[in-house]
Amino acid sequence: MRVLYLLNISNPDRLSADSGWIFADLLAPALADAGAEVTVAAPAAAGDVRCGFHRTKVPGTKYRARFSTDIDELVAPLIVYDHDPALIARLHGQSWALTFPAGAPDGLADALHTVIRQPPERPGSEAPRLLGMWTAAEQADFLTRTFASLLTKESRC
Repeated sequence: MRVLYLLNISNPDRLSADSGWIFADLLAPALADAGAEVTVAAPAAAGDVRCGFHRTKVPGTKYRARFSTDIDELVAPLIVYDHDPALIARLHGQSWALTFPAGAPDGLADALHTVIRQPPERPGSEAPRLLGMWTAAEQADFLTRTFASLLTKESRC
């Protein structure tokens, strides 16, 4: 399972006191222990070296952190090169996915230009299953069980 953890911190000046960052710093490694590929999108890295990191903006105020996830900066259309025939077959005809030939030198550039000129529609509710991903309910169940397992381990705080 792949997890993108969108973390908004409300105390950027003192991460050690930010409850959201502390939680992510504990949960991300536990998710990795459970076999998940974890990327934390936040103003500062959380977790351990097994967790990927995508830097986001520091919220201007603690209130903005509560009401905005800046998710738009993370959203991108699905652009896939045709190295996996099974995946390409599943994506065939999906208006939200764009494929390009792996061997074509200009393939990616052409795909990016297409996205800029004609942005694809957003994927529907069928997309996770089509891509072999868990549904939101299944992810929530996994996260709940993983967090519950943290309660039985020795605290890192």
